Amino acid sequence: MRLYVYVLEGTDLSTKDSYVKLQIGMFKSKTRVSKGTKNPNWNEEFAFRVHDMEDELLVSVYSHEEGSGFFNVSGDLVGRVRVPVRSVLADESHNLPPTWFSLERPKGSKSVKKECGKILLALSLRGRGQDKCTNHLCYEDSHSKTGDYKEREGPHVTHQDFLSCTAPSRKILEGKHIVKAIAGRLERLFNKNEDNSRNDDASEQSTTLSDYEDCMEETPSFCSFEKAMEKMESMSSEIEMPNNLQGGILLDQTYVIPSKDLNMFLFAPNSQFRTDLVDLQGSTNVQEGPWMWKSEDTPCLMRVVTYTKAATKLVKAVKATEEQTYTKADGREFAVHVNVSTPDVPYGNTFKIEILYRIMPGPQLSSGEESSHLVVSWGISFFQNTMMRGMIEGGARQGLKESFDQFASLLARNRPGELQGLEFTGIDLPDSFGELIACGILVILLERVYYMVSHFVQARFQKGSDHGIKAQGDGWVLTVALIESTNLASLDPMVFPDPYVVFTCNGKTRTSSVKLQTLDPQWNEILEFDAAEEPPSVLDVEVFDFDGPFDHAATLGHSEINFLKHTSTELADIWVPLEGKLAQSSQSKLHLRIFLDNNNGVETIKDYLTKMEKEVGKKLNLRSPHRNSTFQKIFGLPPEEFLISQ
Repeated sequence: MRLYVYVLEGTDLSTKDSYVKLQIGMFKSKTRVSKGTKNPNWNEEFAFRVHDMEDELLVSVYSHEEGSGFFNVSGDLVGRVRVPVRSVLADESHNLPPTWFSLERPKGSKSVKKECGKILLALSLRGRGQDKCTNHLCYEDSHSKTGDYKEREGPHVTHQDFLSCTAPSRKILEGKHIVKAIAGRLERLFNKNEDNSRNDDASEQSTTLSDYEDCMEETPSFCSFEKAMEKMESMSSEIEMPNNLQGGILLDQTYVIPSKDLNMFLFAPNSQFRTDLVDLQGSTNVQEGPWMWKSEDTPCLMRVVTYTKAATKLVKAVKATEEQTYTKADGREFAVHVNVSTPDVPYGNTFKIEILYRIMPGPQLSSGEESSHLVVSWGISFFQNTMMRGMIEGGARQGLKESFDQFASLLARNRPGELQGLEFTGIDLPDSFGELIACGILVILLERVYYMVSHFVQARFQKGSDHGIKAQGDGWVLTVALIESTNLASLDPMVFPDPYVVFTCNGKTRTSSVKLQTLDPQWNEILEFDAAEEPPSVLDVEVFDFDGPFDHAATLGHSEINFLKHTSTELADIWVPLEGKLAQSSQSKLHLRIFLDNNNGVETIKDYLTKMEKEVGKKLNLRSPHRNSTFQKIFGLPPEEFLISQ
């Protein structure tokens, strides 16, 4: 006979982090840890072999303490309840529907209050060959939400109000427990001494063996893959997506298909893609186990796939076993961790290959379609040190690369709406890292060409809208001829400047055109200032480096010309040294010709010169028409540009 125990939930516990231990005779088991609530929901099922109907089921609730898991130390006992197996046998259907049991505090507790919360249990006693219930959650759905569970106060059971139910589905055991059970069997075969005392660990091993035998004797019932995904979705919402494994990336691709559909396409039972992949890679003897629930702190789905890998030039055909486990499946993001064992390869018992499939939502497409992002990474774990570690890692890397090249090629041929590399509708972007670098260099070069062309066009439009314009009004007219400049400085030693000159006098400015990429520009431009009532005394000159119409221009040097310190003859042909750190270090100079005239007549000019002679203390000569005509001939300009009315 087997006793099936369903640990459903608890209420009003004295701790927020709790788990349940169950024991019948020397057989033990326990639930996962429920954290952060005094009303936990475990919803776990267990199976125990019953040899004596006088045995009792001991259910103990413990508080979980962080850091105790490494040494496997139990936390404080919250409370316990004892349920005689005979009380379940007393019912005609041998079923105890979900019932609330009050927990009793352990002896020696300092608390006066006897009760310390309640726990909801359902039990079913079945012999071999009898039907088992596969839907014990029907009780939870029909009673848990309404609070109609019958409360159980003591160890004795009254069955007259109990509902009948079918037997539960058996517990799916973890792979490591099965290994322990087999190891125990082998140990008993070679060690005939059965009289040694048994500790708690031995009891747990015996429990595992018993459960394993139950599994081998009974045919399990499995839920559909779609239903399992729905259950995983409810449990994976708070689980973080695992990071890529340390070995490297085997595949990084985006596909025009929702992540949920891509998960079904790759991992659903009897997947056509997996069948085609087996044919492509030449594998044989493929046995794909069903997806089953694996009971841990966080229950998860797992299956075992075995096959014989095709022989290569270096390695003969070997048998491989894959343990595929869903660590996350919340409906949008999926993570499948695969452990691959190949014990028949050289040193195969010293290592294990790990592969991680990560399926995530991809970028939203302009067409409104959903996309998914598939990343496959790998790693290798060594069970023991070996001198062949480097060779093993290199061989594994090469083998996985070839395998997943075929994987990616087949996935592309099946075309679940793939986006190759970074491709989108109407756009063909780089598919590899090398192409990405080449495209980056090309973009930089094109950007440089575009900058130079736009800079040239902008400079041509920046000719200075005021140079070459005749002065307006009556009075003193200032005319400046900008000839050239030599030894201009450069802000960037790798690039020549694009200089232009700004003249300022009496609050008015005149700007020259821009000369591109030169340290010795030639302008030969005429700039006139509007007539003023009083003769100007100072002209400010500053040379700038043009860097676009929206950028702040950097200065290359500046100077100030005082008309009172120079005669008209000196001003008519003058080299002006520029000031500033850059200009002085380069000895930059500006060649100008400056003329000051009054369009009201010669007498006005003579009066002005007489006044200036008294202030300066030397004779000032009036500019002659001959020199003026000579200036005109030099530049080949029409008479009206430089002739000043006499």
